[in-house]
Amino acid sequence: MNTSKFLTNNEIWKEMGKLITSPRRVDAAIAYLGTGGANLLRLRKDDRLITDMSMATVRSGGTNPFEVEKFIRRGVRVFSRRSLHAKVIISGNSVISGSANISHHSKDVLDEAAIWTNDPAVLRRAAMFIERLCTEPVRLEYLEQCKISYRPPRLSGNQRITGEGQHRVKPTKLALSIWYLAAEFLNVKLIGMRRVWTKQKN
Repeated sequence: MNTSKFLTNNEIWKEMGKLITSPRRVDAAIAYLGTGGANLLRLRKDDRLITDMSMATVRSGGTNPFEVEKFIRRGVRVFSRRSLHAKVIISGNSVISGSANISHHSKDVLDEAAIWTNDPAVLRRAAMFIERLCTEPVRLEYLEQCKISYRPPRLSGNQRITGEGQHRVKPTKLALSIWYLAAEFLNVKLIGMRRVWTKQKN
């Protein structure tokens, strides 16, 4: 049975943890990888990670090359993609796609959202997307250059930027079906068409 769920904040990391610990290979395209990212995303040998490790992003602190080095030491196959802004994780028959980068700032401070699904059509498209990104492996020589150029970001993981008196959105027990939403949309359209047809008839 095809299922889809809308996730927020801690729910995202809980579902992500289930994907990472599955026995199947994990493919992750995560635009930015912050300090502590190697512990937040426990990828293993032969898993694949695509991240934006362009020199400009490294110098601005968007991706931490020291975290990338930890992945490489684990045997993770790491690729760089300068134009990457997506956040997609695939394992087995499940895919999560949303807004969250791999950082403590994303996990603990920001309001994030994502969709989890096991829809086969979505999985096929996501897998094709991942394959197209794996074109530029991170070589050790380039990694060393990035480590020299890296500058930590200005915002630390424990800083709150949501403003005084604001709080993160609390997780809700909300399961959304893509097919249900589509059916609701079509139902609204049909009601509108029926009203127009009735007016024309009268």
